[in-house]
Amino acid sequence: MQDEQETHLAETESKSGGFEVFEYGVVMPDPQRILRYALSAVGRNGVDKAEHVDQTESSGDTEHADQTESSKDTEHLGETEPPAETEPSQDTEHVDQTDSSQETNEAKDAEPSEATNHIDETVRSDKSDRTSTSAGLPGLVFIISAMEKLQATREGKRREMRAELERVLGVLRGLGAGGRLQRSDVDALIGVLSLVETGGASASVVALDSIEKLVSFRYFDDVEGGDAAFCDDVGARLVRVVAGAGAGGDAVQVQVVKALFALVSWGHVRQAALLMAMRTVVSVFVAGGTGTQTIAQGTVAQMVNVVMARAGDDDGALDAFLAIRALCRLAMRNDGDGRARCLALNLLRQALGEHTAAFTTA
Repeated sequence: MQDEQETHLAETESKSGGFEVFEYGVVMPDPQRILRYALSAVGRNGVDKAEHVDQTESSGDTEHADQTESSKDTEHLGETEPPAETEPSQDTEHVDQTDSSQETNEAKDAEPSEATNHIDETVRSDKSDRTSTSAGLPGLVFIISAMEKLQATREGKRREMRAELERVLGVLRGLGAGGRLQRSDVDALIGVLSLVETGGASASVVALDSIEKLVSFRYFDDVEGGDAAFCDDVGARLVRVVAGAGAGGDAVQVQVVKALFALVSWGHVRQAALLMAMRTVVSVFVAGGTGTQTIAQGTVAQMVNVVMARAGDDDGALDAFLAIRALCRLAMRNDGDGRARCLALNLLRQALGEHTAAFTTA
């Protein structure tokens, strides 16, 4: 009987979950049995439940963290990335308009205006005219420029001289088209160049420079109807014009020396005109400054060489004789400070040493 009761209690205990059931239907908890039941329950199911709870919590936390990070990243990317299509602001439109206006202005500046094109075409046409004008003869553009400078001087603005200069300029411009100088044209040129005798220093320098260029470029060799006698006459007239420049400043005297040397080298300055040219250069040497004296001394030495080199010709022999005789007379003069005498002696020594054949040949 007791065994049956204990078996019933065990079954009842297993069914009641640790609660003692009395026959009166009142359930009274037994603390020790409840504790044992709880411990056994935990021993059987605690680990599984704990792992399930841990997995659930970890998965929940991971999902929550992933969702949070993804949501934050999405929000951050949404804030950082600009929208695909945005309307330009007013500042952007203003900058774009400013850039476009600057590009337009630069394009306008880059494109030459009509006025600029007109000026460029005018300059090119003037250059082409001058090139075509000076294509016929060498140095023509410089001679025309010198005549234009004479027009700008006080003497060139006089009514008579202005008309002569216009005529001479017309003749010179016609030379570029294949024209030739006429005898009357040469007379007009010499008349204009005579400004060295009556004009100021500026006009004298320009006129003397023009004479040097006209002679150096042999403009008087191709005069229509001209011959050797005509060229000798032109040479003599030009020497008188240059020698008549008078006592000017150093600039004028240097131009006188250069023009006279060009005339002597031309070969059509003979006898009396040759002696006048040499005497004028010696006078510049005596009266000029240090720089001018050096130029004059070298120039007269070159004149002597040119004259002595032509001594083999009939006319050249006479010119050489006259030049040597003039130097001998100058060397025998005993006046002044003796600079002219020393110069003459040096020139004679040079002639005897470098041109001995001219004195020994009959």
